[in-house]
Amino acid sequence: EYSAFSIPLFLKFFNVEIEVRFDNIPGLESDPHVNILAKIVNELIDFDESNRSWLEKEVWKHYLLCVETTSYGMVDDSGFDDEKQANMAHFNIYTPADALKAIVLEEVMSDISFTEYSYFNLIFSCLWENEHGIWIGVKNAQFDCIQ
Repeated sequence: EYSAFSIPLFLKFFNVEIEVRFDNIPGLESDPHVNILAKIVNELIDFDESNRSWLEKEVWKHYLLCVETTSYGMVDDSGFDDEKQANMAHFNIYTPADALKAIVLEEVMSDISFTEYSYFNLIFSCLWENEHGIWIGVKNAQFDCIQ
């Protein structure tokens, strides 16, 4: 009943070519769905550089939360005042810029079964949360949420 497909796009903002996945497409003969699909593609291609400061700030907060609350089994914390310091030394990430450099865009996906606004998810891998990574929602070409 619904279909899905992927298209390769070069995303200048992330300096990567990646397959962008579109899910839950009721049919490409539907103007609203084709229009939202085209809008998302254009938003990804023309992603605004002004989003970089938000991304850096939010990735940094995510990193700090993880290194403060996670006991990584592979991290030797001897010689450090606390586990957070040991974790930061292990990952060699000390600044928001370091954290931003350490994430890798792995997937972009969008559910276009609704057409009220454009929305897609950016899924990143990162050293400090290798099980779940970082998911970032983008609504109408602006960062919306992070998890």
